[in-house]
Amino acid sequence: MELTGRLNVIDSSGKYISIVPTDDEFAIMGVQCYIKTEEQKAAVMEMSIGDTLVVKGKIKDVGEVLGYSLDIDEVVKAAN
Repeated sequence: MELTGRLNVIDSSGKYISIVPTDDEFAIMGVQCYIKTEEQKAAVMEMSIGDTLVVKGKIKDVGEVLGYSLDIDEVVKAAN
């Protein structure tokens, strides 16, 4: 799965990020994306809340309350 979205949350422990649609500035529900490597964590730490990014990975869970969860294979900041 490849998703493009706006970075909404960076977990303080560096375990996950959350992205929301780029076309909805008031979105609060997004896709929770789990960081799997130190390389991914380093890439995320270079980003800021509100940046547009592309996340590639596998959907690992679909919940009624929390929505989609994805294990990251690759994450890159998109050109604005």
